[in-house]
Amino acid sequence: MTGRARALASLAIAVVSLALPATAGAVTGWLPAQSHGAGLDPVLAGNAAGTFAIAWTDSADGTVKARVRSPSGAFGPVEPVPATPAPLGQNLKLGLAVDAGGRVHLAIALAGGRPLEYRQRPADATWLATAENVGLVNASDVSLAAAPDGTAVIAYTGIDDKVYVCARPLGGPCGGSTNLTPTAIASSGPEAAMDADGDAVVAFRMDDVPTAARVPRAGGIATEPLDGDAGSLDLGVAVADSGDAVFAWRDGVLETNSWPTTAAPAPLSQAFAAGTATWPDVAIDASGIARFAWSEIPAGSADDAIHSRLLPLGGAFTQPSVLVASDDPLLAPRLASSAAGGGLVAWRRTGSMQAIEARALPSGGAAGAVQRLSPSGAASVSDHQAVVDSTGSGLVLWRRDQVIETAAFDAVAPSLAQPAVPVRAERGVPIQLAVTATDNWGSVAPQWRFGDGTGAAGAAVSHAWQSPGAYDVRVSVADAGGNSASAVAARPVTVTDSRSPRFLSARMLRRRFRVGRPRPRPSAVKRGSAFVFALSEPASVRISLRRRKGRRFVRVGALRRSAHEGRTVVPFDGRVRRKALRRGVYRASLVATDPYANPSRPRRLSFRIAR
Repeated sequence: MTGRARALASLAIAVVSLALPATAGAVTGWLPAQSHGAGLDPVLAGNAAGTFAIAWTDSADGTVKARVRSPSGAFGPVEPVPATPAPLGQNLKLGLAVDAGGRVHLAIALAGGRPLEYRQRPADATWLATAENVGLVNASDVSLAAAPDGTAVIAYTGIDDKVYVCARPLGGPCGGSTNLTPTAIASSGPEAAMDADGDAVVAFRMDDVPTAARVPRAGGIATEPLDGDAGSLDLGVAVADSGDAVFAWRDGVLETNSWPTTAAPAPLSQAFAAGTATWPDVAIDASGIARFAWSEIPAGSADDAIHSRLLPLGGAFTQPSVLVASDDPLLAPRLASSAAGGGLVAWRRTGSMQAIEARALPSGGAAGAVQRLSPSGAASVSDHQAVVDSTGSGLVLWRRDQVIETAAFDAVAPSLAQPAVPVRAERGVPIQLAVTATDNWGSVAPQWRFGDGTGAAGAAVSHAWQSPGAYDVRVSVADAGGNSASAVAARPVTVTDSRSPRFLSARMLRRRFRVGRPRPRPSAVKRGSAFVFALSEPASVRISLRRRKGRRFVRVGALRRSAHEGRTVVPFDGRVRRKALRRGVYRASLVATDPYANPSRPRRLSFRIAR
């Protein structure tokens, strides 16, 4: 399918429901440009599900190359298409389409007395090796459209300057080419588009008069003029899922006509832009609202501008709006529209620089900022085209100094499935948290915030809270286009501490000592001692002291100290509340209690106070 032909296919948008409240961030959307190789005459196509394909003629050897991007993934490798190479010094003309099943359809117009070829690449497979000859020799101006079920229509200009069409069912082959212009002297420029039922519309110029033909799946082609005047240029067509078709062309002024499925085209066309306007393009959404874009130098202004306006089929035009204005020439806007009405518009800037620029056109919202897509420093840019999926995400293709390049627009924030977050945790014990995050244009890494000032990155992480309490767990994700989404767990994680502190070790510095602080002078029995212990966590330690009296131990007092995790030394001079303990045998019972009232098992030590 060429740049202006628009074939829309219905697709229900799958939305992952969040059990947690999720918030989408601002949609900025554009991803960096990507190069695909040197080539000529590139074409671009896609379907509503987000399968996009590009094809081109390799400028080095004349072979056809292609790349395919599956939904929610990256482009695959460059694939050689098993087709006849272009003769030396001649270009191939390509028509490209992608059906709802992800099959890629390619028509190749060959010079040198060879017939039009058809090639197909099944979804998630390689190109079929067998070629199918579907048209006359030396065909040109080829355009291809595909229905959701894989039915294809190929329109082309023959060597005799007639426009032909071939309808091909999914299993093939084409049932022969039908001449749409048997009485014409010269015809050219066919553009094919198809509705959701597989009925096609082909727009073309017959002796320079804008003309269209309906090509129903069931047969019975009908051809109608769109205007009585000759001299039309830049004819384009867009078809809604319902089959309603709308056309745009230039004939002194910019004109349009529509062809509803229930009636013939109006006998007279309708002008929608002045004589200074050029490069018209048109796209249509599932509800029958057509969007037009064109280049124009407004009266009284020295600046070029890209304009746009809407036309509901059967309704009245909205007022024109300016999408971009510049003192540089702005040429050839190219539109793409989703079934829901969102889309893209891309154009070529010349003059002070050569660049491809674009804006996003959200459904029901303001147009996005102007984005320069092509890298700077180009000597020339050309062949720009645009395509979108059902969400309004899409791709812009162009050729920069012989290199085929694309830039993706991501209109959708990443999706977060329900995170697996336990509602209870033990202080200091790691727990596992997980979330599934997906994005239309690549992988994304979730970012976690645990409510305690810490975080982690990854789809599956672990975390241990160091203090009891209730913690809100948040997870967010951002894609390469700057779109973001976040979620907060519906219930906080309740962290408790039911673990008791443990004595890792405990001993007396001296088990036999005299009352008093240690002195430097020698003595047979040293003065003072200390309780030396190590704890598994910070705690308050109570040291209960008992003196042996006969066959039992009698309580004589207690010490209290705060201790940190690890080794602690509590000096002990043999006094309790400044009262010296009498000589004898003593037993000390150590119990540590953490800040959350969890007591340890007692640890017992014995010592003797001597004279």
